[in-house]
Amino acid sequence: MSWQSILKEETQEYYLMLEAITRDGRDMPDFVIHEILTGTLEEVKKLAEKKLDKYADSNEQFRDYGSSGFKLYDEDDNLVHSGGYN
Repeated sequence: MSWQSILKEETQEYYLMLEAITRDGRDMPDFVIHEILTGTLEEVKKLAEKKLDKYADSNEQFRDYGSSGFKLYDEDDNLVHSGGYN
């Protein structure tokens, strides 16, 4: 899907990756979640942020060790948005 489709706010599939990162920047693979979301980019951004909040609340184990965040990719595996990672 092209950036033109994204900018026109057409409904499409996005790949969501929720992940946890240690304070020194290492991935925590046991805490990675992958999911496909469908909607406009704005709709999917909001949904991803809600899923991140729920994900972070449910994973108290890594709160003392790092942070969590998400990345959204379009159908061509281009990173289109990310959030979290405090």
